[in-house]
Amino acid sequence: MTHLDRAIVDVVESICSSVLGFDVVETASPAAVTGPGLIARTQVAGAWSGSVVVWCDDGFADACAAVLFDGEVCGPPEARDALGELTNIIAGNLKALLPSPSRLSIPIVACGNEPRSDDPGHDRVYFQVSGRHRLEVVVLASADPASPRDSHDSAEV
Repeated sequence: MTHLDRAIVDVVESICSSVLGFDVVETASPAAVTGPGLIARTQVAGAWSGSVVVWCDDGFADACAAVLFDGEVCGPPEARDALGELTNIIAGNLKALLPSPSRLSIPIVACGNEPRSDDPGHDRVYFQVSGRHRLEVVVLASADPASPRDSHDSAEV
């Protein structure tokens, strides 16, 4: 496990517990996908360039929305907003561990399948949330040759 993988686990566990009140457990591999879910991506630009991608099943997005919107009746727009906010929080915490200065874009959220990448310049961590939901966080280094792929491995955690 890289330093960045460990940081992803720490950040996600902390946020899910403190902000959402959910139990989260890192898993070695993804559970079976039951539907397309939601995917959010925010770009990181600066001394380190890449993106933070968060994928979750629909049930997790709905549960997040219920917590973040104080139990209000929530639909797909609120679930997308909740995942966007969660992605922003996760990316902001991880950005602090990457070479600086850098800045985050606003997260883009869409219905979609889990992120796929054959790119060796990524860190991917799978989670099970509250014993029934699936969450995946991927940090992808930019393919830009000016941005060294190993720059995130040297970040202090």
